[in-house]
Amino acid sequence: MKKILTASLLIVILFGGFLLRKNGFATTPPPGESTDEYSNAWVGLSLLQIGYPVGISGLPSYGEHDFRYINVDRVFSSNTVMGNAMPIDRPWFDHPPMMGLMTGSFAYLKGARVFEDASAVIIRKPVLVLSVLTIGLIFWLGTLIAGARAGLLSSLFYSISPLMVINSRLVQAENGFLPLFLLSTIFIYYFEKKKQTKYLYLSAVIAGLAVLFKLSAVSVTLSSLILLVSVKQDKTVLIKNITRFVIVVGGFLSLFLTYGFAYDWNLFVKTFLSNSGRKYGIGLQAVYELITISKVTGKKYLTDGWPLAGWLSILALSFKDQLEKYKYVFVPLISYLCTYLFFGSESFGWYRIPTYPFLFISLAILIQKSMESGFVTLSSLILLSPIGLAGEKLLSVDKAIINTSVWRYCIPLLLALSVLLSANNFKISKSINRAILLVVILLAVYASIKYNQIIDISYWYKTN
Repeated sequence: MKKILTASLLIVILFGGFLLRKNGFATTPPPGESTDEYSNAWVGLSLLQIGYPVGISGLPSYGEHDFRYINVDRVFSSNTVMGNAMPIDRPWFDHPPMMGLMTGSFAYLKGARVFEDASAVIIRKPVLVLSVLTIGLIFWLGTLIAGARAGLLSSLFYSISPLMVINSRLVQAENGFLPLFLLSTIFIYYFEKKKQTKYLYLSAVIAGLAVLFKLSAVSVTLSSLILLVSVKQDKTVLIKNITRFVIVVGGFLSLFLTYGFAYDWNLFVKTFLSNSGRKYGIGLQAVYELITISKVTGKKYLTDGWPLAGWLSILALSFKDQLEKYKYVFVPLISYLCTYLFFGSESFGWYRIPTYPFLFISLAILIQKSMESGFVTLSSLILLSPIGLAGEKLLSVDKAIINTSVWRYCIPLLLALSVLLSANNFKISKSINRAILLVVILLAVYASIKYNQIIDISYWYKTN
């Protein structure tokens, strides 16, 4: 009965997450606000039709660019791209071509034959499917780490977070390798528990495939190797397993190198060096903005308290005994952060996407621990972030959407009651506290769903 209930709730979460993402997916964010979306699809479309990668770049390594006005989705008519011609370069080597092949192939199957045919309403559909898959994988990993309740909560939070909903629509490589990041971590978990080599190879193959989406996906390999080292095994066996993993991933990386050699090795190397030399934010500023600012594209921000709640939960769980217990949250997160800071990626919002699932799993774990202990004040306070920020945005649109008295009086009274009840160990006190936390969770979910419903193209242009 418990498994049936869990499966039913998961189906509701997956379906609800899909509906939130599908509603207005082709218009918000506006097509053309990130021309990388088109570039990815065009690379795949050109590889399929002429066997040659063509896309938008503008990096100095290409020399003189071929500037073209390609009015896909009427981006020049709507002035989304600020009237600037698109710098077309060939052969395009900015990133590995897997995301382009996925979206370009889908566009081709839908009848696209020229670049103008690859509109957002077509190329964003495969990403929607990947986003639903990601929700399911978050449930899977969360369940493995801390049980079905944590799995359901983490997938629920990810499915309704406004920032996640908007980010999940973008044709960006991070949305391509994120499911692979989760899946590779899951298979390493199974390798540790079952000691079967097939899981090691599955994790390695998936980590290698992730690199073909973007080189920053090397964080998947880094994370899996650190987790592999943490597995109790003979030193000789460990060295052998590390070697196997590196060889498999290296085989996939060699495919990208062969791809560059086949078209133009000198340009391939120049583009890699040019790409790695771009000056993005690094250091403490990047860390500060990562935690405090909800970024979507290069210049567009969307207020959302869920990521902040996730970072606060990471801080709450960052104790010595917790680090080992929840290493399948901390290691992937820290591994990607190392890559994030190394590449200096604060400039674009989609570079943050791989951090979010682990933040939501961490938040779900903290809430589950609160439910078990009966001390819910900390979790309730953390959840005030998504409630308060979503409520403030709802009030700015229509004061009738959310009752201000609920925020002003009821929530502080609930928190004060939970503090008083936590002072004793009566069973009834713990039960009331759990009920209080459940109410706070429901308020956070409700506020986020309502917030999602007001985010359309007109609202998008009103925000910073």
